[in-house]
Amino acid sequence: MGIKAEDLATIFEPFHQVGESRYRIQGTGLGLEISRNLVQLMGGTLQVQSEVGVGSRFWFDLPLQEVAALPMSTLQWVLQESPIQAELPTLANVVLPPTALLETLYDLAMSGDIMALRENLDDMAQENEQWKPFVQPLQQFAQTFQINKIYEYVKKSLSIP
Repeated sequence: MGIKAEDLATIFEPFHQVGESRYRIQGTGLGLEISRNLVQLMGGTLQVQSEVGVGSRFWFDLPLQEVAALPMSTLQWVLQESPIQAELPTLANVVLPPTALLETLYDLAMSGDIMALRENLDDMAQENEQWKPFVQPLQQFAQTFQINKIYEYVKKSLSIP
């Protein structure tokens, strides 16, 4: 725990690791170098403070400009008009896929696996033309990474309270 003072100068070098060898196998030695470069690209500096036997603290400061606050009326308008806040599409007159497929979509939404959701939705749209009115809103949600909308829509289709 902690980094020796003489090692602090080298911890940001690529492929360089310090400390006991039993802990070195856990990585390639690129994490701090990549982090430092990202922070520098944003105009900041990554810093470290460490004490052997106690631990290390890493932080960075970025030169960000202050943004004026939006008037509350503008914020309320944004929230009301946001597609994320919009109502879910109705399930009336929609042919639903079998429960097993809906449960698969539900599980994928719960796990946040957007790529697998997209693949399953594409397969479902090709498998049965009648499912398209159900699948298309979900595909739109998946394209915009609205995983909560997918979760709520599938939950609604499964009649889960």
